[in-house]
Amino acid sequence: MWRASGRAFTTPWGGLAINKDAQVIGFDLKPIVGLYAAGEAAGGVHGAVRLGSVAMTDCIVFGRIAGKNVVKAS
Repeated sequence: MWRASGRAFTTPWGGLAINKDAQVIGFDLKPIVGLYAAGEAAGGVHGAVRLGSVAMTDCIVFGRIAGKNVVKAS
């Protein structure tokens, strides 16, 4: 879902909760084995405020972490 925000379009804040290893955190607050998230799918990385300029860094860093952990687990 897109919404207008000033002159730009942004996606709503939120997403899947992840830990430092990019593992998705379940309702029991434990990592879900084999499930990883990065970028716009992950939420809560920057707290209540996220600057648009860090979105690419967020995708690259957590995407790389998730990829490494998937390879390690297989």
